[in-house]
Amino acid sequence: MKVVVVNLWPTVLLVAGLIVLWQFAAVVQVPLMMLALGITLAAALLPIVRFCEKRLRLPRVVAVTVVLLVLLGVVGLVFVLLVPPLVVQVSDLINNLTRSNFGQLNEAVRALLQRYPLLQSLLGDADLRSLGESGLKLSPNLLNAAVNVFTSVAAILGYAAFVVLVIAFALVDPEPLVRGALTAVPQQHREAGQRAFDRIVTGIGVWGLATLGLGVLMGSLTWLGLEILQVPNALLYGLLAFLGELVPNVGFVVATGIPVVALLITEPDKVLWVIALAVVLNTVLNSLLAPLILGGSVQLSPLSIIAGILLFAAALGLTGAFLAVPLLVIIKVLWEEFYLRRLEAPSDREVAEVLE
Repeated sequence: MKVVVVNLWPTVLLVAGLIVLWQFAAVVQVPLMMLALGITLAAALLPIVRFCEKRLRLPRVVAVTVVLLVLLGVVGLVFVLLVPPLVVQVSDLINNLTRSNFGQLNEAVRALLQRYPLLQSLLGDADLRSLGESGLKLSPNLLNAAVNVFTSVAAILGYAAFVVLVIAFALVDPEPLVRGALTAVPQQHREAGQRAFDRIVTGIGVWGLATLGLGVLMGSLTWLGLEILQVPNALLYGLLAFLGELVPNVGFVVATGIPVVALLITEPDKVLWVIALAVVLNTVLNSLLAPLILGGSVQLSPLSIIAGILLFAAALGLTGAFLAVPLLVIIKVLWEEFYLRRLEAPSDREVAEVLE
């Protein structure tokens, strides 16, 4: 009988190395996420830098400096103009939520259902008194949460400075990053690696500009619409709409839910108007305008975006939710270039037979 000896040490060492690497990544998760965020934003700003180089004929270092100074100047100007009224509106919102009887939420919803019978038939006779009591118990914690947020400003500024440095170095001298990425690709797949790199940079660049533009439009139009409706704290809700646009689909729900809950307590008659405004803006900007802007550079279905946001947010937190679309772009491009390109695409008839 022949005895076969199997050397398991390479497998054991590989598994042990992966475990150690995973533990190390968990410890340095935040810096790694900031590094990934900086590289992603650098890829998003790369088209602007190239425009300054080619059209304005600026040296690379000067183009990067100009772009970063303009970006920081705009952020600083927005900070100076918006922070004082935002502080007042956040304080007003917290005071209203902490001093209000959350039991009013039940009565407000009942009055709204009586006024609109269609909602009554859709929702049924829901008793929200338990929700009100839970909110009343949680309301004192809102002020503590706000204090904790303000005490974290120093850490946020430190991470922001780190991200800006990563962006600057990645834009000024991207050659080491490109060389390192292509070196990791075997020679026989180098051409596919070059195509994938070009597609990833183009897709992330278009995503960055589109996200910023759509976010500004969403925030501005939300603020203007809420001002017309005479909704309190309109500027704060406009900022939430802008931030919600950074996390597709999911961010819209969160950014709309906060003013709706607040209005259910104070001015329930305006709730449906606010929901209608949010739905119209989201439909026009994200369903009609966004596909035109993104074109064929991203081509991600809404289902894949939602799934990606949930998965990356669960694994990496808020930064993962923000980076979900760029990460999905990278995964999609690599999958297509290194795997699907070798396969024959199914015909329309085969797809139709599956759908029948």
